[in-house]
Amino acid sequence: MSDEWTSDLVEGEESEESEEDTVETVEIKGAIDKALRSIDTNGDFAYFHSINRSLNPSLHINGLGRVVDLPLSPEDAKAVVDLCHRSPFGKGAETLVDTSVRKCWELNVADFDLKAPGWGNYMKKVVADVSKGLGIAHQADSIRADPYKLLLYEEGAFFLSHQDSPKADGMFATLVVCLPTKHEGGEIILKHDDKSLVFKTSTTSRAGFSYAAWYSDVFHEVQPITAGYRLVLTYNLIHEGSSDVPKAPTSKTTPLVNALKLWKSRVEADGPDLLLYKLSHMYTDSSLSFQRMKGKDHQRMAELQAACQELGFRLYLGNVERTVTGSCDEYPNTEGYYEIEELIHDITSMKKVVDLQGNVISTKIPVKNIEYIQSRVLRGAPTDEDFSGYTGNEGTSVAHFYRNTSREEFTQLAKLTLHHNEAYYKINAASKGSWFRSSEFRNKFSDPILSILARGLHKIGDSKLFDNSIQLHSTFIDPDVYPCIAENLAGREYPAVKKFLDNIIRKAEGEPIKQATAVDDLVSACLALPDDKRPAEWDDLLNWKKAKLLSILPKFRGGDKAEGDPIVRIIELYPAIDKLKETLKLRKQVAGCGVVASYLSVLGDSFLKGKLVLEGFSSFYQSAITDLMEDFDLGQGTIDKRVSYSGPVRVCLELDRSAVDSHDLIKVYRNCQSLDISTSILHVGILRAVRNCKTLNLAFTEILVPFLRYIVLNPQIPPDREDRSPETSFVLRLILEYLLIFVKPRNQATSSWARPANSACSCGDCRELNAFLTSSVQESLELKISSGRRAHIHQKLNNDPTISHETRRVGSPFTLVITKLGNPATMWKSRAVDAVKNINNIGSASEVEALVGSSAYKSLMALDIVIKGGSVDDYVGSADTSGRKRSATSELNPGEGPSRRQFEVIDLTK
Repeated sequence: MSDEWTSDLVEGEESEESEEDTVETVEIKGAIDKALRSIDTNGDFAYFHSINRSLNPSLHINGLGRVVDLPLSPEDAKAVVDLCHRSPFGKGAETLVDTSVRKCWELNVADFDLKAPGWGNYMKKVVADVSKGLGIAHQADSIRADPYKLLLYEEGAFFLSHQDSPKADGMFATLVVCLPTKHEGGEIILKHDDKSLVFKTSTTSRAGFSYAAWYSDVFHEVQPITAGYRLVLTYNLIHEGSSDVPKAPTSKTTPLVNALKLWKSRVEADGPDLLLYKLSHMYTDSSLSFQRMKGKDHQRMAELQAACQELGFRLYLGNVERTVTGSCDEYPNTEGYYEIEELIHDITSMKKVVDLQGNVISTKIPVKNIEYIQSRVLRGAPTDEDFSGYTGNEGTSVAHFYRNTSREEFTQLAKLTLHHNEAYYKINAASKGSWFRSSEFRNKFSDPILSILARGLHKIGDSKLFDNSIQLHSTFIDPDVYPCIAENLAGREYPAVKKFLDNIIRKAEGEPIKQATAVDDLVSACLALPDDKRPAEWDDLLNWKKAKLLSILPKFRGGDKAEGDPIVRIIELYPAIDKLKETLKLRKQVAGCGVVASYLSVLGDSFLKGKLVLEGFSSFYQSAITDLMEDFDLGQGTIDKRVSYSGPVRVCLELDRSAVDSHDLIKVYRNCQSLDISTSILHVGILRAVRNCKTLNLAFTEILVPFLRYIVLNPQIPPDREDRSPETSFVLRLILEYLLIFVKPRNQATSSWARPANSACSCGDCRELNAFLTSSVQESLELKISSGRRAHIHQKLNNDPTISHETRRVGSPFTLVITKLGNPATMWKSRAVDAVKNINNIGSASEVEALVGSSAYKSLMALDIVIKGGSVDDYVGSADTSGRKRSATSELNPGEGPSRRQFEVIDLTK
């Protein structure tokens, strides 16, 4: 019989053998055991977690104009560096840049965005996890993570030891998320309360990611990067509410320190010189390290390590194995194992011992039962055994193998968990409408916990409890449980199987994405069973799957872009033009053009990749694109985003997830080209949207610049074409329209007080504010409004240095006086600078010039249309045909065509 478990081995200052417990030893063991059990929920001053899988946050960097692919390529890393600035550090009241102290590149939160639909929800899970790791799980609901910086460490980058200064009220800790980018080095070394931790982000950096959190008063440093790039998102952990801001735990006065002091004082007398403590989890030899402690082991060992270091004890980890061999009856007992009747061997030894650094200290150290702190360690029923069977005169023998947690213990734990959730539902149903709630059943065990229990119950073959665990899930059943469900259902009548699956799907009612995924994956798990285990009537599950998925299809009414993939997946399985038309109609009813464009991009990709096979698709797609362009709105999804959390509230305009995404627009454009659908449909719709957009600079920067860059880099111009192609005319016309609308003709704008609309809000006060801002003659506005309405307008204007807004405290209500500041000519020049930057971001000079032609490009960069005047048609029709095929006479005769145009040089740098 062999039992493996992981032990903490703690040595005193001297070593002498003791054969039996003295009164002092009993007292010492009891004090240590009680102290360690009392810190079950205590956290550490820092927490680290790594995951060997990729999760792409869809990192979008302003100026790059696209989502950054991860892992980060060297080319993209250099492009990001070009947009970054050097990271500063705080020294007293100063903020300094010194690469001998901190060498790193960074972007502020306003310079990047995380566009993955599920990233926000995932970060909530991360916050909950780090809250638990920091020992404040009970406060997790009042903790939020505010994005702060994007950091890029290249080879040689580092940060010397420092403490984080609070960036906002309620900030108590820092959270960093290391994105998938291969690197070496860059270890984070954290020190607090005479204790240190080392976090390695390089281990999973090739294709996985990791996150770490630590309290603000913790000293920490980042070791130099020795190879590659380390890309990190940083967040400020903010505590909301009236309770105290969490602080890093300290071990100075814990009961554990007192218990070790008691032991230390008795070593000279009758105290033990060595003790073993059985951990809660088992660890393989390869995972035996202090850095890989799990759950409560991590919390207990962190404090034990600090206490041992403080008091001079030596702490080690070891795997203990107990082997009990003996003769037995040839039949197992009622519990399923063979009872040893005559003992032959009973040996317990520590197979492997490691120190704090993971170095192997020794192997095969004999262990005595008296050295355990806990009682009855490695006793009771075994969890595994090796039965030799009958061997002639030798009889039968058995070797028992124990594990840390027996089946009986797990079953009892599962019963208690499931009973608690059953009671939770019954009590809450009975007390519905009443003010009283039972404090004992205020919370229930979460679905992920139930899924873990379900897998364990399936493994030990408890079908009844397994069914109960599935039924008690609220909404989410981990897909890893689906194969267990399939195996558990294999011996049942087919109607009962369908009823069981129906109940699972019903749990996600109102969440069609989860329902569709569950239907698809559950049937796949059932049909994946071997032929000898899968009932023949289960072939009918394909019909059940079809009926379920088609019934779910009309339920996609959330107006979320994430719904596009499961909808297309269903259409791929059961293609029909009428289904396409119905889903598109529903998309348009519940969402704006950004969501519709996203859906059409996924749909077109599916058809072109051969996943969706459907006759008449091209005709349908052309009709759908035509409908999309009729109501195309580049301003849809524009919201006010708060950009400050201390001092006056400031907001800026940004596009939310419902807005048109440049990647979707590019895909739709590319799909039209591949399907031989005229892109002029898109040209007309986009130009119309540009003329109607009230937040054009934002839309042009975020949506149209990446879109135009795609066209510039992938021109569809026949090599023998003499005249200007529709694509070239479209690009040129689009940029000219942008200049006219956003920058405005100089002779008008320099004498005009008109400003861009500031607010996306539709309230009456904001409409009046926008009308005032866009007025070319009105310099000030007075609003006699209440304090709450004044605060609302203040918030809209706090981020605009060209507008003053003060309250005149006379009369009732007070008057909000809004005044336009600055010189109109200066404002015009500022807009012109922004426009030139945007044009440069479309492509290099040679790339843009190759598409629109030499003179047209020069005219654009000189801003002729807003400086010299004229209409868009004047400039589209008068420039040379293209950069690829120009008339020979235009080169030989300087006085001909566009060469007659004289350019005025405007210095936009002043």
